[in-house]
Amino acid sequence: MRLPRVLPLLLALSLLGACSTGSIPVTDQSHGLWLQRQAPLRDFDQWHLRGRVALFIDEEVYNLGLDWIHGLGDNSLTLEAALGQGMVRIRRLDDAYQLSTADGEVRRADSAERLLRQVTGWDIPVEGLEYWVRGLPAPVSPARPEIDASGRLKILQQDGWWIHYLDYDEPDDALPVLPRRLYMKRGRVRIKIVIDQWQKAPTRPYENLFPDFPD
Repeated sequence: MRLPRVLPLLLALSLLGACSTGSIPVTDQSHGLWLQRQAPLRDFDQWHLRGRVALFIDEEVYNLGLDWIHGLGDNSLTLEAALGQGMVRIRRLDDAYQLSTADGEVRRADSAERLLRQVTGWDIPVEGLEYWVRGLPAPVSPARPEIDASGRLKILQQDGWWIHYLDYDEPDDALPVLPRRLYMKRGRVRIKIVIDQWQKAPTRPYENLFPDFPD
């Protein structure tokens, strides 16, 4: 399935524009706060987020809706192109990933990134992003974090990606402080993410958007 490339660069930039950062110095206390932050973020492993993605590959721009459930009974990422022009859903199974499209195409592989690239041409690091969206390095490869004065990730280098954390949500008693806007780049690919809503994952999976019908 090949999805259309729509909406100009200016619209994507206005939607996902970066914010300015302060100049408060990082101290030993900042590093202590960073160490304290990591355990609650790792423990927050059942979540549901909704947001928007602008994906830039060379001069091509893709604007996508984002819906990601990471729970006990469901780990599924849904990406929807603007104006209802296409949808893909990646679901993690026990030993593989399954990608489904709204027109009935289904594929499986041991890599979510490979599936996305084969079907859509998009280069999105799904497996690392599972941790990066929470403001954490992924545990499976070396990482170089840079923090801010509040002990939150400011820049992360991992797996060839540079992840810049532009904004965080306001503190919430029910949730840890989580990223709201990210900017990522590797080679010719740039990704901007705005997370509109964080919440705890539902106790049971949502209805399957791509149900399997008998032949």
